[in-house]
Amino acid sequence: MILDASNLAGQSADQIYDALQDNETTVQVFLVDEIIGTGLDGEVLVPLCSTPCEVGVGATSTTLSLLGAVGRGELVRTSPLISDANITQAEASGSLDIITYNYAFELVIELFCARVVPKGQSLEATASALEAEFTQRITDMAEALGLGLLSTSIR
Repeated sequence: MILDASNLAGQSADQIYDALQDNETTVQVFLVDEIIGTGLDGEVLVPLCSTPCEVGVGATSTTLSLLGAVGRGELVRTSPLISDANITQAEASGSLDIITYNYAFELVIELFCARVVPKGQSLEATASALEAEFTQRITDMAEALGLGLLSTSIR
């Protein structure tokens, strides 16, 4: 699921972790910057990030997502990962052209959970039940924190 976290700007990410993490579940929260342009290269852009970041899945030379992790005790950032000055610097190198750069306050949550498949239940049934449980937990958290739902896809 992708959630709109704009109303959490400047607030502690702890409330996200508190809602989702338990003894069986590890949570990692990311905020996403979307970039559209030409000649986009994560190896050029990642070092320009103001905080550690990584390139999201599915990056191409024309569209790229930068994921900035937000840990426990950290604040939800209020600005893009790459400053305007660093964007200008990257474009001046001549290898890329950024057409749009958008920090949309999109929240991407990765959940890792280890569960034993109950005797007599299939792996598929256990996985389906786990997906339903996490979907409900994320939906409840989104409602409690006033987060807008941008996408319901679960990868």
